[in-house]
Formats: sequence, C-alpha cells, structure tokens
Amino acid sequence: MKAISYAKVKTDAVDAATLAQLLRGDLVPEAHIVSAEWREARDLLRARLQLVRQQVRVKNTITGLLAQYNVTAPSALPPLVELRVRLLQ
Repeated sequence: MKAISYAKVKTDAVDAATLAQLLRGDLVPEAHIVSAEWREARDLLRARLQLVRQQVRVKNTITGLLAQYNVTAPSALPPLVELRVRLLQ
C-alpha cells in the first residue's frame, strides 16, 4: 500500500495497476473490524482519554497562570485572571 502513497505519478489507472499487482502477490493486508461487543468499550475508552487530556490541559493552563504571576494560589491572582481560573475549574 505504501507503493501507491509514495508514487510520483498519481492517477487512477496507475493506482489500479499497482493495486492489482499487490493483490496478485497477496500483499494487501486484511482490514480489521472491531466486533460489536468491543466497539462500545473502545468508544468509552476514547471518550475517557479525551476527558483526561482536557483535564491535563486545564491543569497546565492554571499552573502556567500561577507561574506567570508568580503566586501559589489562585486567590492571589488579579481579579480577571482569577475569574478565568474559576471558569477553567
């Protein structure tokens, strides 16, 4: 499949010929389809991963704001920045 993606000449005819050669040589990999019973668990794990990433991003933003103003608590920040921190939490 890399032969098609790395080819300098990109036409349907050339791609079809390359794909036909790969099929003749049994070099096209099988596609994997997730079973229905695992699909729901996979989607749940993806949603959890997205929430964890978002949580880390928020914590890093708050830590950066505290470092920017050289304070250790959000209550010591200027009022508008403190509001921003509260909105992030």
